[in-house]
Amino acid sequence: TTLPAYKTWTSIGCLRDSVQGRVLHHLVTLPDATVEACLDACIVNNYALAGLEFGHECYCGNSILYDYPQSPECILPCAGNSAEICGGPESLSLYQNAGIPFTVGNGSVVQSYGLWQLWECIECVVQNGRLLPHGPKVPIPSDQMTVERCADGCAAAGWTTAGLERGWVRCWCGDYSATPGVLDHFNSCNLPCTGDGREACGGSGLMFIYSNPVVALQSYLLFFGNWSLQGCFV
Repeated sequence: TTLPAYKTWTSIGCLRDSVQGRVLHHLVTLPDATVEACLDACIVNNYALAGLEFGHECYCGNSILYDYPQSPECILPCAGNSAEICGGPESLSLYQNAGIPFTVGNGSVVQSYGLWQLWECIECVVQNGRLLPHGPKVPIPSDQMTVERCADGCAAAGWTTAGLERGWVRCWCGDYSATPGVLDHFNSCNLPCTGDGREACGGSGLMFIYSNPVVALQSYLLFFGNWSLQGCFV
């Protein structure tokens, strides 16, 4: 049966989930999943939401989209306790921690951050590969993604362009040259960032593109053709 409550946690239903757009994005590995073990693991990291799926998967998070439908398929017993229900196939048994707030709905678009400006929302993959093929030197944990962290990571690596996709998948970097365009996919570039559900971090197969002209200028001054700056000497 579905465990209705545990400590400060309360069951708030069963939602349809998908690998293309997870309800919750932080996966916790448990040797023998139970509802209690999953909720305890999520509260250790101060998450507001916890969910179980396929009888053994545990997820945590602080935001959900408003349009995930209810599911009748939370029917699988927990791997660690067959008397409890731990979600189902593409269905998440969802729990809320009463002491921690969470966001519901699409993230808000961050138009600018420091010298970084939002240019467009476009498809991530182009004919010859990824639009932005690189990443920050120090990878950003998938459950801590924000626009600011991605932009800072790309700037530290010397890239002029930063991109965020699907709210959590990855921060992409590169040198992408284009004029600012209309946000053709604006209504679909709205998945909340895993590190801050108030912000939008792209969409499914769609990427928010941010550009920093100062990074571009610095890169131009440090490298020109086959020449590279070696320092200032007296």
